[in-house]
Amino acid sequence: MSILDKQLITNLRKQKGWEQKDLAEAAGINPAVVSRLERGIQTDFKLSIIVAIANALDVEVDDLLQKNDNVSRISRLHPQLQSSLSRLSNYPLSEQKLIAAIIDAFLKEIESESQNAN
Repeated sequence: MSILDKQLITNLRKQKGWEQKDLAEAAGINPAVVSRLERGIQTDFKLSIIVAIANALDVEVDDLLQKNDNVSRISRLHPQLQSSLSRLSNYPLSEQKLIAAIIDAFLKEIESESQNAN
């Protein structure tokens, strides 16, 4: 079993509009490595490969790692939202708190509208 979240890597690559060869080029690695990773054929990778892929996809290495079931629910989110949440971790906590409040208010409004429609 790979420690890398192959589906997330595939989703992030596709979000950029890249083919596997494009990710390989951006990461400076062999395209066959990307193919084996995404298909789950190869499960052991050098740290330099993982770092190169993370850098090419503009995410942290930790974002590419498999999470336990409670945390991996984020992988069911739209890739654009995954990317936005990953970028959000670079902001100061005060700004993260503000954005969380905005998202929470938006979700409450959607839930309220949904309940009123029923």
